[in-house]
Amino acid sequence: MPNLFDSRSADSILAFLDRESDAQPSPAYEQALAALETHAEGGDPEISDALARAYFSPGRCHGAASAYLWFFISFSQRGYLTEYVNEYEAEGKTYLGPVGDFRNEDEVSVCIEELGLSALPALDRQAREWLAARL
Repeated sequence: MPNLFDSRSADSILAFLDRESDAQPSPAYEQALAALETHAEGGDPEISDALARAYFSPGRCHGAASAYLWFFISFSQRGYLTEYVNEYEAEGKTYLGPVGDFRNEDEVSVCIEELGLSALPALDRQAREWLAARL
């Protein structure tokens, strides 16, 4: 099987994932996603955003927890608020934070709906630890 992407190049991986997003699941797609995650470990907000969107996409590679984690990392690096301040906490089902809170973004809200509010503290902690270790 020929190389479908250059794992050393984030641009090559992103181009492959974009071309193949409708064809997942496939072993090559999963390998590209893993390679992109390796690049995201470097702290590039554009890569973390692309990775979040790849995990957010429907299909076998969909993962709301991974998408939420990478959205947290990506949006935090772009100046979004990350403190958990839920104005709907008493209702216990949905999240609405102050203006500028990354959790108010559409894709993140969908992840929160899928995960439930109780999953967020652990994911927030994991994202903060990731950021502290790399930035």
